[in-house]
Amino acid sequence: MKIALVNIFKPQAGSADGITEYTYQLYQKLKKRHKIDLFWALQKSKREDILGRVYVETIFRRTILNKLLKGNYDIIHITNSEIGWLAKDLKNKGTKSAIVISIHDFVRIREKGNL
Repeated sequence: MKIALVNIFKPQAGSADGITEYTYQLYQKLKKRHKIDLFWALQKSKREDILGRVYVETIFRRTILNKLLKGNYDIIHITNSEIGWLAKDLKNKGTKSAIVISIHDFVRIREKGNL
């Protein structure tokens, strides 16, 4: 099975960011049995860095969408709900991949009025 894990930040152990740690642990478990590709926009968790947020919403959005569409993945797991827009973009472009989004925190969703 071919799986893509997508996060805003580079998955790494001891990152002090729960979502990044979750992605790292998930990768460690899945890579033993499946082909896993990791995708991330930023090296480190700097949520208040406006340039990082702009990059995630523009350049990363365009490049990641194209890579995921061409990758022929069985499953695309978006491990950070802040980039949940990626699921809608993928479905609108006609992907056949199963898409999973992990919801870790409802605060950001509620702030945007989506609940």
